[in-house]
Amino acid sequence: MTNLIANQLRSHVLFNNIEDSLFEDLLKRTRRIELKIGDILFHQDDPAERFFYIEEGQIKLSRISMAGQEKVIEIMSSGQTFAEAVMFMQRVSFPVSAQALIDSVVYAVPNQSYRKILEHSTDNCFRLLGDLSMRLHDQLQELDQLAQQNASYRLVRYLLNQVPEDCGNCVELDLDIPKQVLASKLSIKPESFSRLLSSLSQQGIITVEKKHIIINDIQKLREFE
Repeated sequence: MTNLIANQLRSHVLFNNIEDSLFEDLLKRTRRIELKIGDILFHQDDPAERFFYIEEGQIKLSRISMAGQEKVIEIMSSGQTFAEAVMFMQRVSFPVSAQALIDSVVYAVPNQSYRKILEHSTDNCFRLLGDLSMRLHDQLQELDQLAQQNASYRLVRYLLNQVPEDCGNCVELDLDIPKQVLASKLSIKPESFSRLLSSLSQQGIITVEKKHIIINDIQKLREFE
């Protein structure tokens, strides 16, 4: 493992307070995994023996419902970790599936080795607890918003959240995830998602060019909130 990657891991909240000797031993047990677009890192209910750090790329976390439909839970990006909460659960399998949305590189950290480090460090335990609590809070807040608002509002809110501050009344956006994945994340059926984009486009509020979206009138878009 290069010093650059070691430093990236070291800067993450889950690793930055680990003693040097323990950290070096953990690195020796950590595995680098290269994924091509569409590759499955693990399936829902696979044995959960490791958690993951993303060096580069995007990883989709999803579950299959009882009806057999995929629900996107979260999109993870470079510099983030995922699946670490599983090591504290009674179940020993992943509750979601993980798939690369683009070519990606991840590092698989063994749960057993990391748990041993936590047993020797109260500080690391509290840092991890804080990180997991913030994620849980964000996800619960997102679920609450999804439950309370209609599909049109959820799409408009997502687009407005991508708009930089002080950008004027027109802005160009590049969707960094496939539309069907975004639709699932926003709990919108793909056909409804397409109709909503088409409706906004017909009104001249946005222009859609594949993964490229031009918001022609931000003020009018805000009126949909």
